[in-house]
Amino acid sequence: SVYIYDEKTLDVELKVFEGGQYYIRNITYSGNYKYSSDSLATLLGIERGDIYNSDLLDRRLHGDGQGLDVSGLYLDDGYLFFNADPVEVAVEGDSIDLEIRMFEGPQATIRDVHVEGNTKTSDYVILRELRTLPGQKFSRADLIRSQREILNLGYFNQENLQVVPIPDPVSGTVDIKYVVEEKPSDQLQIQGGWGGRIRDQSGNVIGGGFVGTVQLGFNNFSTRKFFKKKAWNPIPSGDGQKLNLAVQMNGVGWQNYSISFLEPWLGGKRPNSLGSSVAYSINKSASSGFQMKTITTGLDYGMRLKWPDDFFKSYASLTYKYYDIKNGSRAFTALNFDDAFINIISGRFTVDRTSIDAPIYPRSGSQITFSVEGTPPYSLFKKNTDYAALDDAKKFKFLEYHKWKFSSTWYFQIVKNLVVKPKVQFGYLGSYREEYGVSPFERFYLGGSGLGQFNFYGWEYIGLRGYPDNSIGPRAEGGNFNTQPVGGSVYHKYSLELRYPITLNQAAPIWALVFGEAGNTWLGKTEYQPFSLKRSAGVGLRVMLPMVGLLGVDWGYGFDKIAPDAAGPHGSQFTFIIGQEF
Repeated sequence: SVYIYDEKTLDVELKVFEGGQYYIRNITYSGNYKYSSDSLATLLGIERGDIYNSDLLDRRLHGDGQGLDVSGLYLDDGYLFFNADPVEVAVEGDSIDLEIRMFEGPQATIRDVHVEGNTKTSDYVILRELRTLPGQKFSRADLIRSQREILNLGYFNQENLQVVPIPDPVSGTVDIKYVVEEKPSDQLQIQGGWGGRIRDQSGNVIGGGFVGTVQLGFNNFSTRKFFKKKAWNPIPSGDGQKLNLAVQMNGVGWQNYSISFLEPWLGGKRPNSLGSSVAYSINKSASSGFQMKTITTGLDYGMRLKWPDDFFKSYASLTYKYYDIKNGSRAFTALNFDDAFINIISGRFTVDRTSIDAPIYPRSGSQITFSVEGTPPYSLFKKNTDYAALDDAKKFKFLEYHKWKFSSTWYFQIVKNLVVKPKVQFGYLGSYREEYGVSPFERFYLGGSGLGQFNFYGWEYIGLRGYPDNSIGPRAEGGNFNTQPVGGSVYHKYSLELRYPITLNQAAPIWALVFGEAGNTWLGKTEYQPFSLKRSAGVGLRVMLPMVGLLGVDWGYGFDKIAPDAAGPHGSQFTFIIGQEF
């Protein structure tokens, strides 16, 4: 009914008759030859006595987004022309009888696969990632997995990727077309910023301050086109290789130069990767006389695994580091020597499982990584050597340690694009002989962004928002909260993040987040207290910019003291990040 309220408005009254609820009495199946009615009923998951819900019935028949539907059962086995039509064959009182009338059809074979829209990336770089190959049976699961692999290349807009099956019922075949949209994947960073002073134990500046960075990351490079003049536009690209060049320096006396290269498909036949890297850095302080030169070289070899499933990858690497240190003890309390030449020959084995659905803004999947790294156990071959009494410069000439790390990150889509991201991290640094002690190299530092611009002695920086950079951890004997931590050999960290996109536009995806974190690091096993954690919470913003990468800012509140002698909880802290996630 419609009523006049005034000269300009009307009132509309709607009378709604809801009626009674209806319930499922019987469900029968017809036309199913491949799978039994009992198997289909189990997958459908709707039983006698359930409230009749047509939307739920449609999702269970034609798609629930996770492949746990009746159509998915058939589509994953090649039955592209499958159709299921639910018919209400009887309605008595409040009860309904349903008949699921099914047409299975023939199994479809993939005839042709091609890509469109790749103006920069070579066809074969995309095609080699696909699970849908000509001559195979059609599979919806393979189609979804192929879409995920294309996105994980990082070269295409995840919101505009289209997968178009073109079926031919007459021949029982299907063509599959992948339509992509290229996005900028190379990165150029030219920046200057204040990284905060890093001082030695006497207060002398040995790092930090103004930092200038020039970094070139070519993530879709092509050595094959290197000598083709027309391919330099501005660089040869399209073959999926990665080339990174970086220079960092400041006015205090720190410079770092590095170059790395990765071939993701060695030989072009199998997805086995080979990478190499070289880096040189020098850091010195005129006031303390401290100087350190570092040379690092490394080789990495990676393989995709088929067991336990094909989301797994393994990596093996061999690294050599050489340190030339002068007046080391004047700079860091963790060093009990002045001049030394340190050699580190280490191998690392990593197992990684990554099943995220997109590289920039994942909504589902996980990233799980376990690694073990170690040097040769030199001390085990010198059982008569008293390492407790040995001078550190001699003891660490050929450094030894073993290092274990674990990280697990999950993404769960709550509603639409609202995503929750829990993460757990753990690390342990040990020695082969107890009297050798914990190495001053390769230790863990917590706090702040985790960027670690000045990577002294192979230290690993783990971000913990709500606290200053590298501020959390054990202090030297007699040190206070103003003293630089000496680093820990054990750490763990927990974080929970709720994120929502402001825009997922290809030009600059932006998302906001709310986070809570807790973590700590300890000098050794005896000091380890798993429930003594530094806690924080806050909010943040992320933006992915072409040619720059990920940028972010977080405001966090630290609920705990940085050190036992601090006046109180740390409180408010802003954190800026470039190129990495927490």
